[in-house]
Amino acid sequence: MRLALPALGVTLNSQLLIATPYLLALLAMLVFPTAHREPRALAQPFQRGTI
Repeated sequence: MRLALPALGVTLNSQLLIATPYLLALLAMLVFPTAHREPRALAQPFQRGTI
């Protein structure tokens, strides 16, 4: 997009276009908070052979 939009005549700040994927990822983490929850076994001790 960084190269295609200026070729089409759209003028935007190039730094904004570079940061867009990161901003979208942050927005997705805010909108869907359950998608990045912690593992169920977090902070439980490992016991060998208990499966």
